[in-house]
Amino acid sequence: MTGLTCSDQSSTQMLMPNTMTFPPGPYVLIPPHIAYLHESVSMSADRSSAVRALVVDDDPDIREFVGRVLESAGCEVHAAADGEQAINQAIESKAEVVFLDIKMPLQYGWLVCAKLKLVEPSPTVVLMTGLDCDDLDSFSEFVKAVDVLRKPFSAEDVLGFIPSVSA
Repeated sequence: MTGLTCSDQSSTQMLMPNTMTFPPGPYVLIPPHIAYLHESVSMSADRSSAVRALVVDDDPDIREFVGRVLESAGCEVHAAADGEQAINQAIESKAEVVFLDIKMPLQYGWLVCAKLKLVEPSPTVVLMTGLDCDDLDSFSEFVKAVDVLRKPFSAEDVLGFIPSVSA
């Protein structure tokens, strides 16, 4: 089997068959031979109507604010405090939309966003930041995020990314 490999000091992991290169892990991937088990367990819960959202920010106040706004709109909300937790939570919860802080410990939001785009189906990613940078829109397009919420933002700004609310 051919494919892209990425190695750290302890192991080599198969990522995906293409020519892209990635920095050293850790990577969280669901092998194809057990992915169907993950789907069948997730699908057995009757949560088909609620949008599954993940809020990722190292600031607990931001996580709580965005989480409460999304819960008030009927979303199933999960939270993570860093990039590594974000990837695990996104896969476990089958998040449909991820509100992702750019500057976090362990892994920056840019890298987490790029990794989430390798997950099938990949979630919609909305980057959040307090940074004042001219290149934010270019970077968000590069990592395939739908938009950048600049802090401070309102509940209405958050709800604009939830299809059942904004439609």
